[in-house]
Amino acid sequence: MGCGLVVLLPERIPSYPYGSIEAVLEHEVAHVLIARAARGQPIPRWLDEGLAVIASRTWGVEDHVRLAWAMAGGRQVSLERVDALFQQDSASARRAYVLAAAFVRHLLQDIGPEAPRRMLALVAQEVPFKEAFTRVASMTPAEAEASFWARRTFWTWWVPAMTSSAVLWAGIALLALYAFQRRRRRAAVLRRRWEEEEGSDPWDGD
Repeated sequence: MGCGLVVLLPERIPSYPYGSIEAVLEHEVAHVLIARAARGQPIPRWLDEGLAVIASRTWGVEDHVRLAWAMAGGRQVSLERVDALFQQDSASARRAYVLAAAFVRHLLQDIGPEAPRRMLALVAQEVPFKEAFTRVASMTPAEAEASFWARRTFWTWWVPAMTSSAVLWAGIALLALYAFQRRRRRAAVLRRRWEEEEGSDPWDGD
């Protein structure tokens, strides 16, 4: 993909973070706009991909669950490591997508929705990215990374996922299915008893 050319790869549709051809298109168009905003100057891949994921999908239960698994064990993953994960196998790339998107969401919430635009504007003026980040965020990327990981707890991983409407409805459906199966088993037992009682001769033995 160049600064003005989008190439759609249909085989990506079933894989995270995509879900439709429209999502693939939105993701790739976001890359074009990001590159134009930076005027072709280099930016880290975690920022580029994180912004594109946020532009092309709504953060939901799947993202919460994937983030929980990506951060399982509490081991921190540096932003440099996230960039490297994009170059590895598909499972590593999916982990990188969700971590990059989560970190960018953290920046948008902490610094403000204008933060990426301001960073890219400075980069477009040939300000090195780390310096541009520090000017806008009033902290270094390493400090922002530490802040991000300090807030990743059980409650921020699992509670949003487990209290989402999708999960609640799935739980209700499973409970209803369990109750239905129990009723079927009990009805089958009663039918067998009735059949045994009807098939027995009350005068046997006389």
